[in-house]
Amino acid sequence: MFLDTKFILLFLGSGLGTFPLLVPPFFIPLYATSLHASALLASLLLAVLNLSSAVGRIGFGLLCDRIGPITSLTIALLLSAISMLAIWPVSTSLAPLVVFIVLNGAGNGGFFSTVPSVVGHVYGQARMANALAMVVTGWAFGYFLVSSFILFHARMF
Repeated sequence: MFLDTKFILLFLGSGLGTFPLLVPPFFIPLYATSLHASALLASLLLAVLNLSSAVGRIGFGLLCDRIGPITSLTIALLLSAISMLAIWPVSTSLAPLVVFIVLNGAGNGGFFSTVPSVVGHVYGQARMANALAMVVTGWAFGYFLVSSFILFHARMF
């Protein structure tokens, strides 16, 4: 599989893609309390992220049927990236933070639901099990980056 350029791009891209997907769930409660939200509201915002992720998984799954899995994955990653780069940095109150949480959760959920469809679309049923297992193994790199990032920032607090 590593001789195929498409597989290498999918393997590396989804491995790097897991890094920014897992940062917000760890920092939303802390960020919300820095905006003077109560601990209850901060935990509710995290619940909203999980709910929007569930809606994003279903919505992007349906979108895969309409416009194709590769395009759906691209949109999910763009939604996640734009929300992190354009909305979260300027969230100085709860309203833009909620917009970020909803959009980011939907994009993150879309990523997790579209990757198997992309692998199946590119490699077919005969090679899907092996290809998907290898792609998901590549996510360990992104998970390692997230763990390192969180541990580094946890020491700062």
